[in-house]
Amino acid sequence: MFGKNSRRLVSMTAIVTSTLLGMGMSGTVFAATTTQEAAAPVMSSPAAVDMQQLDERVAQLPQLSGLKDGAQVIISDDGSVTNAKWGGSYTYHPAGSVFTPGALYARWKDGLVALTPTPPPVDSITMPGTYDASYIAQHQDKFGAFNENYIAQSTLVPDGNDPTVLRIPNNAWLFRVNSNGQWTALVDVFVFNSGNQPLWQNPDGISGPIASGSQPVPVSPNFWQPN
Repeated sequence: MFGKNSRRLVSMTAIVTSTLLGMGMSGTVFAATTTQEAAAPVMSSPAAVDMQQLDERVAQLPQLSGLKDGAQVIISDDGSVTNAKWGGSYTYHPAGSVFTPGALYARWKDGLVALTPTPPPVDSITMPGTYDASYIAQHQDKFGAFNENYIAQSTLVPDGNDPTVLRIPNNAWLFRVNSNGQWTALVDVFVFNSGNQPLWQNPDGISGPIASGSQPVPVSPNFWQPN
């Protein structure tokens, strides 16, 4: 699904990431108010989806059908998909939604990536921040056959034909950023709000804090299989 890409820093990424950092990377959704007296809202539990379901190669997940922009979704893994046990609250923004970027999952029919904003070094005025995608790619053998899954990490770059679009290099278009710094999702996104610290899990049931210690957690190459 994905080709191997190297990390690159580009001027457009610096611009949009500066916007991202200035906006605080919040996933908060604000409710509209009205002067009319309204009936008490009916409380319902957030939608829930596990990582095996989130990674299915279908256009729309049945578990999320009917959800509106800004809905809260609980995403979790028992260790089988990311090699870590964790659960967290995410804000759902379907493709076409305007949203505030942050650490998130981006999902479409043929892909699932974890994205993490990285601020520029404190002591540098020339090194920009980045927005980095982690996803599963495959090495090719000398005969051109795909084998050996691995986690690839690439910095998003502007598309060559449309610099308002941020994409994985040589791969999926993910976001559009206009001149006012407004972000529009081109795929479904799930912005991280809060959750527990992921714990790595081995087949013997032994676990411990993962090195990065945060969500979203990339899909493990040991789990991913092309469909």
